[in-house]
Amino acid sequence: MNRGCHTTGPPDGFAKGTGKVVLVGNPNVGKSVIFGQLTGRYVTVSNYPGTTVEVSRGEAKDRGRLLEVIDTPGVYSLLPMSEDERVTRDILMRERGARILQVCDAKNMRRSLMITIQLAEMSVPFLLAVNMADEARNRGVMPKLEGLESRFGVPAVPTVAVRKKGVDRLLPLLENAVVSPARLDYGRSMEHAISRMEILLPDSTPIGKRALAIMLLCGDDSLAPWLAENVSGENIREMNVVRNRVVEENGGDIAYRVNQGRLAWIDALLSELGEEKSEPAGKNWADIFGKYAMDPL
Repeated sequence: MNRGCHTTGPPDGFAKGTGKVVLVGNPNVGKSVIFGQLTGRYVTVSNYPGTTVEVSRGEAKDRGRLLEVIDTPGVYSLLPMSEDERVTRDILMRERGARILQVCDAKNMRRSLMITIQLAEMSVPFLLAVNMADEARNRGVMPKLEGLESRFGVPAVPTVAVRKKGVDRLLPLLENAVVSPARLDYGRSMEHAISRMEILLPDSTPIGKRALAIMLLCGDDSLAPWLAENVSGENIREMNVVRNRVVEENGGDIAYRVNQGRLAWIDALLSELGEEKSEPAGKNWADIFGKYAMDPL
């Protein structure tokens, strides 16, 4: 996997003093707590169009910049298997130019990183808020964030949202958020199919072609309306041929195989990273977060 860091200039909204931030993450990771701390008391909660899924929106100020903050439903994957996951995926596709803030559970990074690798494939600029860091440290399972940053090429900020620890670092870092260069190799047959699907997709895709290609190969029927509007009938028919071929070659559920490949990659990564050493007795969270303030990640 490429460990380099591909940077992109800020979208027009951020350059002009406005912009959007989309929060994503698994259920019960403290995402809504961080959303509340960023936006304050005045938020709007409404159903996403055509669904019963609630989405919260509010405003945040950062050094004179006014940002719209969107809190998406908690999800386990961006390959939709539920209405909540479809809504979150659709928001990421529609909010072009937005910065993505993924809130992770420091105690269960295996589950959180399933979202992270998909954000990397989507080619959206993002950073990680590694939340509940105090609990992870107490349990001795806090991952080494320096290694995590090196692998994904994006900032990973330790936070304790309920105590407002580290949250003040998030918006300033989002201004210069970048697209992650992380890439998972799914094997020769699958990679050939992904490359073919990317060729058949239009250049103006709302997220990275690689992510869309993988979703389509996994049989994501919820993309059918987008395909009908943006891809020629001839190319759609060729996409079906490519998908049928890769299913035949791999024998079975492509979505399951992709999921298992991601989990194996994540397990290897976490094993390589290891956990941070326990802090000596007497060291408190003021000391720890002071260290990051003096020497940011």
